[in-house]
Amino acid sequence: MREQTDVDLAYLDFCATVELRDHTSPNGPALYELALLFDVTLAGPEAARSSEHELRWLTQADLHQVELRPAVIAERLRSDALTVEHPWWPHYS
Repeated sequence: MREQTDVDLAYLDFCATVELRDHTSPNGPALYELALLFDVTLAGPEAARSSEHELRWLTQADLHQVELRPAVIAERLRSDALTVEHPWWPHYS
């Protein structure tokens, strides 16, 4: 996070692992990836910046109005089903 936003973390906890599949490699077979998700609190979010990407902060209500990827994460964030108790979701869930 520090490398991407230039801000220290006040809190960090593992949240979930999600299998992302069917990413096509330009020179070979489909790729399978794992996305590791963390619950974080930035020490100074107002100071966050990125030279490569636009940073946007969302409220819980905003999650229903923006397009998030992957869809499985978006659905779980919107339904409050993203929990530490359920850290593994296979690609078919």
